[in-house]
Formats: sequence, C-alpha cells, structure tokens
Amino acid sequence: MPVYLYERVEGTCEECPGRFEKLQNVNEEAYWLCPRCYHPVKRVPTSFSIGKGSESLGNDTQVKAEDAARKGFSQYRKVENGVYEKTAGEGPPMIVHPPGKNDD
Repeated sequence: MPVYLYERVEGTCEECPGRFEKLQNVNEEAYWLCPRCYHPVKRVPTSFSIGKGSESLGNDTQVKAEDAARKGFSQYRKVENGVYEKTAGEGPPMIVHPPGKNDD
C-alpha cells in the first residue's frame, strides 16, 4: 500500500503542521478534511516504487495504467538505460537522465 501525502488547501493552522501522511489502499477514497483540525486538504502527488519492474510482482498487485492515471499518478516504462516513456497520466512524454546518472 502506498503512503499518500496530504496538505492544507490554503492558509496555516495552529492545531497541526498542515501536512500529514496516510498509508492507504490505492482504491480508498482520498481524505478531504484534516483528521486533526478538520480544515480542507488535498492529496499531493508523490512518487513511489513497488518493485523492480512489474514482472517481479504478482498479477494481483500490478497497477494498470488507467488506474494509475485516475488516481493522479504518472506511469513510465523503461525504454533503454536512462530513458523512460510515459504510459499513463500527466507529465512529460519522456524522461531522459544524463549518462552516468540513475543507470541501472
């Protein structure tokens, strides 16, 4: 299960830091109120990794591209060393790392 980051929609709060993390199932609804101060919050997109490529995961844990996009994530597939092509979600169509950086 991923850990989602939430932050206040606007302003500051004297009761809480204005940000919190929550371990949630991918299919759970997003929080819309802070559990401490009850002010409106939004889920902040973050990156996470669930394995070394989808082939190492069982069928029951694989994330479908359309599910990832619907939940606000971008999904990329490795084309070659340091080059990743977008398969779902928003973001640049391709990510290219300079040689020597993040090589597998």
